[in-house]
Amino acid sequence: MSLRNACRVTFPNADGIELCGHIERPPDREPHAWAVFAHCFTCNRNYKAPVYVSRHLAEAGIATLRFDFPGLGGSAGDFADTTLSGYVRDVIAAATFLANEFQSPSILIGHSMGGSSVLFAASRLPGIELVVTIAAPSVPGRFGQSLQLAREQALERGIGELRIDNRSYRLRCDFFEDIERHDVREALDALNSKLLIMHGPSDDTVPYSSAEQLMQWAHPPKFLLTLDARADHLLSRERDARQVARAIAVRVRSTE
Repeated sequence: MSLRNACRVTFPNADGIELCGHIERPPDREPHAWAVFAHCFTCNRNYKAPVYVSRHLAEAGIATLRFDFPGLGGSAGDFADTTLSGYVRDVIAAATFLANEFQSPSILIGHSMGGSSVLFAASRLPGIELVVTIAAPSVPGRFGQSLQLAREQALERGIGELRIDNRSYRLRCDFFEDIERHDVREALDALNSKLLIMHGPSDDTVPYSSAEQLMQWAHPPKFLLTLDARADHLLSRERDARQVARAIAVRVRSTE
């Protein structure tokens, strides 16, 4: 573990890869809860969603560790080695780091594919009281034409090219084989925490029907919050992130 300054931290994952994170704490008080934020696929901890949400949570008294998955942002590793199983282990590594160095998190927050990772990680971590998904798919790996094209290439050549916003990312066959073994419904069956599902009705990357499916599969206590119609998949407007943070804070207060 390395503390470079008051906010930036590094910690190893299960494979010994150094992950880079940022802790956002309330500026004027001790936090009354801690959270881990898992960012969306091909994003990083400095995208608008993790930054905006964690800062508004800090204002509500909740500290958040947002971190980069391997091969993204400031974390070491090769993105081509990405698997959902690896993401789940990384969430567990982040929660373990907080437990060892600060305080055990009671909240897991995941955006898009990060939402899938926290759903699978939650039942493997003690003390998780609230799991939050933002624009998460009900069937990981089945959304987006670009991802499907990369899957076809990987099955044919052993590695596929995923293009997002004029950037190219490589994914091996392992990614697609691994993700097919993950059943979100089974993860929801194993969940013993409150579940808060948030999704924009006009999301053109992961359809709103995914949120409805998650809600149908989940056991109580569960909540579905429909975001503003103008909320995009990346949650790039601060007002939408503020709505997300407020909804989380309300659910946290209800557990105290």
